[in-house]
Amino acid sequence: MFDFASRTIPSKFAGITRILILPALIVAHAHAQGLGSLSGVITDQSGATIPSATVTATEVATDFGRSVTTGSDGRYVIPELRPAGYVLTVQAQGFRHFSQTGITLQADESATLNVKLEIGAATESVTVQGSALQVDTNTETLRQVVDNSRIAARTSAEADILFSLSRPQEAESINRVASLRCSSASR
Repeated sequence: MFDFASRTIPSKFAGITRILILPALIVAHAHAQGLGSLSGVITDQSGATIPSATVTATEVATDFGRSVTTGSDGRYVIPELRPAGYVLTVQAQGFRHFSQTGITLQADESATLNVKLEIGAATESVTVQGSALQVDTNTETLRQVVDNSRIAARTSAEADILFSLSRPQEAESINRVASLRCSSASR
């Protein structure tokens, strides 16, 4: 039975509790992998930051938008965005409405998009089409997305190398297999 005084779960229930909780934690962690983010600073034409601006990232395929408000330093971060195409819009009182199309987030990408707003009525808008250079200034990591068609065009040895680059924890075992193949082939 449950001991209310010590608030402990008997050992026969502890195993069941672990079995039920562990998959939930794994699913939650797996769900968060592959998501990216957009961040940046909103300024006016003189370079002064704009607090309380509304920044919205809208996924093109689904028309689903996520909005945040810039802080007192004009910074914004929109986390947990799926790999997809986005439109970024910025609205602030006393400034023209800003919209940028052609933003593409890859898996695990953190893109920095700084925006300069122009003074004007909110009914006026500035639209930037095409993609601006998206540089991840948050990390020193260099990434490249390798899609299935590029992998299929490679030999299995090349695919093993690409796979090992994408999963460093498994690279050691692949290297062992490759060295065994080479040593058996030379005999």
